[in-house]
Amino acid sequence: MVSFPLITVVLTTYNRSHLIGETLDSIIGQTYENWKCIIIDDNSKDNTKEVVLNYLEKDNRFQYYLKGNKYVKGLSASRNMGMDLIESLKLNTKYIQFFDDDDIMHPQKFEIQVKEFTKYKKLDASFFIGKSFYNNDFNYNIEYYSSVDSTLVNDIAKYFFIKKYFFTAQVLLIRYNTIIDKRFNEELFYAEEWEFFNKLFFLKKVNISFIENTPLFYHRKHNLSITSNLYNDANNIVLKSLKKSFRNVYKLIKEVGRLNDSEIFYKLLTHAIYHDGSMLEDLRNDLKLGTLQNKYKERGVVFLLKNISFNKKIISRLIGAVLIKI
Repeated sequence: MVSFPLITVVLTTYNRSHLIGETLDSIIGQTYENWKCIIIDDNSKDNTKEVVLNYLEKDNRFQYYLKGNKYVKGLSASRNMGMDLIESLKLNTKYIQFFDDDDIMHPQKFEIQVKEFTKYKKLDASFFIGKSFYNNDFNYNIEYYSSVDSTLVNDIAKYFFIKKYFFTAQVLLIRYNTIIDKRFNEELFYAEEWEFFNKLFFLKKVNISFIENTPLFYHRKHNLSITSNLYNDANNIVLKSLKKSFRNVYKLIKEVGRLNDSEIFYKLLTHAIYHDGSMLEDLRNDLKLGTLQNKYKERGVVFLLKNISFNKKIISRLIGAVLIKI
């Protein structure tokens, strides 16, 4: 007997009445039909609500919730509200999909990714590399797939952190029980999902598959992100959130004993060199304590850091050569 477990989509929106219709159409167009979509409206000031209510009349798989004042504003709290609703509504959710109000799904996204959980019996999540388009330039001549190739990824924690595999929440289909007790950091208004997935991957072994050469998600690029829509001081908020998220992940990496990995250490170091001087001092101290368990690498990096004011770009490249190539 063929099983079609429930996928619950948590879709966040704010002031996207002019775009959200395309997103909802792409969800309706899924070849896999057993889904529900919880739409969390972060108190939009335009007519987003009216647009969404029209979709609710056409398809009862959509549910709409205005955030109100119970949760703080921002993407993290909206997604947390969606996850809380899955629990309070007692939805029989097998897989969870986070999505945004301006992006588009390939019609086979759910169908192809659900099959991954049959192919790999103990799978926690699957992902692929998506595509981007600008504003309204989406090409609806979509290729359909009769079959796809995929592979299991070893040490997704390391490879996600160093950006060998870099993805956003929209490309993932996740087994709900894998994250049932996790929530997004509501103090962050940028890089919140980057922190969320780093914490998830470093704290537990996550079995994840990579679907090759199969873009099933289309990200719309434009200037009006939810962050810039919500906050007047968006640039400053982004920088503060970026620093805080890296700090949090750095602390976690130390706690789980992965700081001695040269590639991970180099990623932290390059961030500190360009964005966070105080974190750079902490990493210097880590080197002096023998973090890398290789005194020659440690001495080489400490020496190069003394000359960082000469040229950050050149010195960081030399440090990379010492840490990774030697």
